[in-house]
Amino acid sequence: ASAVSGVVDDLDEISDTVCAVVDVAEVCRNTHPDPRWVRAAERAYVHLQGFVQGLNSNAGLYTALVVAQEKCAGSFSPEAARVALTLRHDFERGEPYKII
Repeated sequence: ASAVSGVVDDLDEISDTVCAVVDVAEVCRNTHPDPRWVRAAERAYVHLQGFVQGLNSNAGLYTALVVAQEKCAGSFSPEAARVALTLRHDFERGEPYKII
């Protein structure tokens, strides 16, 4: 069950890391004085948003999260339960359950 309960932490870490990179690209594309940097940041931002969309619509990741919630929800800390719920909402906006 520990591997299953680690799913929420792993997905949260992936989300935090990807969002941090997206945020940097967003800041750069909106504030950098050099148009070349702005264009590069725009390309990176668009690419990363596509990557995020792919993660949010990944049926395997969604299924792993649902299984973790079903098997381990009672042992989640309040913070882990909120993170799991937020991640699940993000996934469900990407509609991975239609792929399963």
